[in-house]
Amino acid sequence: MGMNITYGMYGPMFLPHIMEKSSMQKILWVKKCTRDVSLLLRKIRQDYVNTQLSQGFVISQSQAYLKNKEGDQYYLNQRKQVFAIKEGTPFYAKDKDQNEFYPVVNNQEVAIGYFFSYVYARNASGKETYPHDAKGNEVIFPKLDTVSWKYAKEEKENAFYPTDKNGKEKVYGDYIYNNDGSLGVDKKGNQRYAKNENGDEYHPPNGELACDQSGSPQYARKNDGEVIFPLDAERNESYLKDDTNGDAHVIYMGDVLLDRFAKTRNGDEIYPIQMTNQTARRYKEVILNEKYAKTDLQEAKYPLDEYGNEYTLEIPIQKARKEKRLLSSRIPHYTNDNWVVVLEVDGKEFISDQWSI
Repeated sequence: MGMNITYGMYGPMFLPHIMEKSSMQKILWVKKCTRDVSLLLRKIRQDYVNTQLSQGFVISQSQAYLKNKEGDQYYLNQRKQVFAIKEGTPFYAKDKDQNEFYPVVNNQEVAIGYFFSYVYARNASGKETYPHDAKGNEVIFPKLDTVSWKYAKEEKENAFYPTDKNGKEKVYGDYIYNNDGSLGVDKKGNQRYAKNENGDEYHPPNGELACDQSGSPQYARKNDGEVIFPLDAERNESYLKDDTNGDAHVIYMGDVLLDRFAKTRNGDEIYPIQMTNQTARRYKEVILNEKYAKTDLQEAKYPLDEYGNEYTLEIPIQKARKEKRLLSSRIPHYTNDNWVVVLEVDGKEFISDQWSI
């Protein structure tokens, strides 16, 4: 038994194993195939420090910033803002309350690091903060793989979204998950869908649904606000179901009614279903925005009540006249046992001469 010394990129490695005596004098040079990410990031940070030092951008090897009369640390008022160095690593200055803050260069806040090694400043409680650009928008950093984003995290290590200059949260194309695996939420407690490059929201790969603060599932939306219905196996649009309401279809986004019906792949509009009697578990199809759903030929069709009977709209009279005339001129109105229902239009019974009964 012997000890073979194998040289790698990080120095000698001693590998005990049984070998032939003649092979003990052989030295095998090998290259380590995998990279330690933490060592790589450490090297990137050190390269950053060396670059800054060579450009006169960093203060020195001092471990402390100067302080003003109020007890706040500050960056030197030179042409370029600079960071102090501690044990070879730059760090942020702090105010008197121990909140880290960013230096300002060309009217925008600058973070420590470059490429994929940017580090967020933290406040006294440990919450990371986003730097701001020249327009006042919070800036997010990319992750090492360049195709996702490194969101800032709060005290419990849950990530949160950056905001624009108006305080509106921006959801980038990478999902935020809390430590318990749930989707991240906005300031109002509503879970949020991530957005792709054109601003449209999209569902996570696992099909998980975002919910509002009451637990009701929510639809994704396009950048212009139009609802995005999920697709079933046959590529038909479908409504979300609310299991807190007897699996009734979700027809509200917050307090706003859906702006259109879901459609089949052929273009037929589909009525959503709502529960009318929780004890008896009864449901009926309902209209949206005081309009009937239409077929792919743009012909209106009746919704069905709890018993399978077609029924007419209960909407303001002026709009009802238009909708009822639209339907009455095209199709008869049936009950579930095939009786024809005679419509009332402008207070009078109406039977269209276009019906074929």
